[in-house]
Amino acid sequence: MFNPMKTTSLLFAFACITSLSFAQNYEVKKGKISLDKNIIATYDGKGSIIRMFDLTISTPTQKPLITIKEKYFNFKNPMRRNGVHWAEITFLDNPEKKMGYHFTDEMHPLERELIGFLFKKDTPPLIQGEALNTQAVDNYIKTNNYDFLADSIYIRKFEKDNREHIMEPLSRDKSQPVKVIFTDKFRDVNSDNEDYTYSYDIFQDGVLLGQVEKTRTQSPNGSSTVFYQVLKRCLTPYTYEGKEMKFGVLAFYQTENPAFDQLLILMTDKSTIKFKTPDQNEAQYQIVNLLVTNGIL
Repeated sequence: MFNPMKTTSLLFAFACITSLSFAQNYEVKKGKISLDKNIIATYDGKGSIIRMFDLTISTPTQKPLITIKEKYFNFKNPMRRNGVHWAEITFLDNPEKKMGYHFTDEMHPLERELIGFLFKKDTPPLIQGEALNTQAVDNYIKTNNYDFLADSIYIRKFEKDNREHIMEPLSRDKSQPVKVIFTDKFRDVNSDNEDYTYSYDIFQDGVLLGQVEKTRTQSPNGSSTVFYQVLKRCLTPYTYEGKEMKFGVLAFYQTENPAFDQLLILMTDKSTIKFKTPDQNEAQYQIVNLLVTNGIL
């Protein structure tokens, strides 16, 4: 007799067995990569907590198959305000395959964490026996590839278009006082941190010169940073990626240790203005005055 309950139970049990058969549990420890307690690869190279890694992953018989070179570049651009931190990964196949793995976390990864980016739980192993798992490698590249060159071209194009519009002078009586007026406050609900952005309008002689955006970030570990971005009003609004731009990015800076000089980066030519601030949480007035007195705003 057909029993639908029994059939359902059997199907559920089969689904569970199938699911478990594809589960992959890796361990990265002491120069060895293990899959379900079986060593499938080894790794070695240079690097430390304070030095970027240059690692090679090999088979258990020491045949090199993958290299990982940790890299960093500072665009000096608020769109990538913490720079770009990534790993260049080369699969020593024939022909070789290269890709980039972008670290969204600002922290420098530990050696085992870096290896762990390639051998993630419940994913097929990139190495099988003495060779690369071609299908797994192709899927990994397709899913994770970061193209630093394409990103660089995108950033440089933005800078070129932005620079053309922030160079236009704004006429007004420069002997009049500069006013920095608070306009708005909002919270970034998509952030894992406690992020609040404060907006201010900049006026002189009744003329709107631009805006200041101040973002205060409180991380879960208790540390905090303040990021400032100064926008200059464009005399001729323009369209960038389908969006009308009424302001251009003039300068930005992220607070560092207040005991040291702060660096205000100018988007006109990527030069910097050094200054000290008595209060990094209320530096918007000081920054605006620096830009006005130096003839930049």
